[in-house]
Amino acid sequence: MSASLATLPPWWFTVTTPHFLSGRMKCLSIAVLLLVAVDAVVRVLKEGAMDAIKLEGGGFRSQGKTVSSAVKVVETALALQEAGCFSVVLECVPPPVAAAATSALRIPTIVVGAGPFCSGQVLVCHDLLGMLQHPRHAQVTPRFCKQNARVGDVINKALSERVSKMGLDKAASAAAEAAEMMDKKESLAK
Repeated sequence: MSASLATLPPWWFTVTTPHFLSGRMKCLSIAVLLLVAVDAVVRVLKEGAMDAIKLEGGGFRSQGKTVSSAVKVVETALALQEAGCFSVVLECVPPPVAAAATSALRIPTIVVGAGPFCSGQVLVCHDLLGMLQHPRHAQVTPRFCKQNARVGDVINKALSERVSKMGLDKAASAAAEAAEMMDKKESLAK
């Protein structure tokens, strides 16, 4: 794997089953330029040893809430099927819209937060286990993500205890104080 792919963040790669590895490309990375996007897809497939790439479109917002928007979701899914996609992921759409798309398509529908009327569902284990407890994560986590545990709190507590036990928190404070004193000396010298 090349250095650039090796340094990608862990959320870039998604395992859908033990035998099927799927990479994902955000909608903005696709919209830049089609040829660049195609090159990126081929590269991720080859160098990442992926079986498929999930191309994302539409952003991270609820869709299909109005009749015209629901029709557009189903029509887009049909167009993707005709373009050769082997499955379609429906995210943040009302369950009846997911059901309509599933019944209209010959390919499987996989849903994320779109109800039980589909061929399969995605469950993000970090959300389920409550592994990400940073305040920013709470702001961007969709309402449909249910936490069954708060493992992140346990991890944060264990790390904080280890830092404290090793005296790293005191060392970090001392280093910050020393840097502040050096800044004051430099400003006085000017």
